[in-house]
Amino acid sequence: MISRLIRVHDSSRSVSKTHLHVRISTEGLWVTDRNSTNGSSLSSARGGNTPLVGGTPMLAEIGSRVHFGDRSFVVDHA
Repeated sequence: MISRLIRVHDSSRSVSKTHLHVRISTEGLWVTDRNSTNGSSLSSARGGNTPLVGGTPMLAEIGSRVHFGDRSFVVDHA
């Protein structure tokens, strides 16, 4: 298992210290909100937005956007 903490610059302080867990598997990219104060969500490439339930992994499809606090990233191929 590989673990790495990634620091995210956030002057608005919307991202918790350990806000989001990201894991790669054969199925794709799994994201888990770590019971953060400001929450996390997934926006699909088709336009729907689903809040992440703290502690429950969700598969992020290619083209979806992962939101955590005021920050986000798009899931794409390596």
